[in-house]
Amino acid sequence: MIWAFGVMASRLMLGMHWPRDLAMAIVISWLLVTLASWLTQRWFGPLTIPPQEQQEIGEREREQ
Repeated sequence: MIWAFGVMASRLMLGMHWPRDLAMAIVISWLLVTLASWLTQRWFGPLTIPPQEQQEIGEREREQ
């Protein structure tokens, strides 16, 4: 994120982009990430481990 903000700031200072260009890039990026996350969860299920499986993993780690 720091890198992205640095690049955005440099583009703005060098006059390569207008502030609204950068604002729209942020909005479009946010929308694409939100859409990708939603589609992933819809097609493959939740991105978290179910509680019972989490408990089994914990038990296996304790055995090692």
